[in-house]
Amino acid sequence: EIQEVLCSSSRLSSSPGAKMALLPHLFLHSFLLGLGIRVSLTFNIDLTNPNVYDGERDHFFGYKVLQFTSGESKG
Repeated sequence: EIQEVLCSSSRLSSSPGAKMALLPHLFLHSFLLGLGIRVSLTFNIDLTNPNVYDGERDHFFGYKVLQFTSGESKG
């Protein structure tokens, strides 16, 4: 009985229908992994040279996005 179960399960996993059923899951996992990598690469906090602003919180509206300075050019 155990051999019959093992044989039938190995036939199921190698059947084209079983492989096709895994494609949506593989696509979804690949898409989410790619999206996660892209989102994590765009998020950056400068820990070595942080900008600290003093004053009231209402006055910091324009400082939420800081300019990147590389030498003489700003980007």
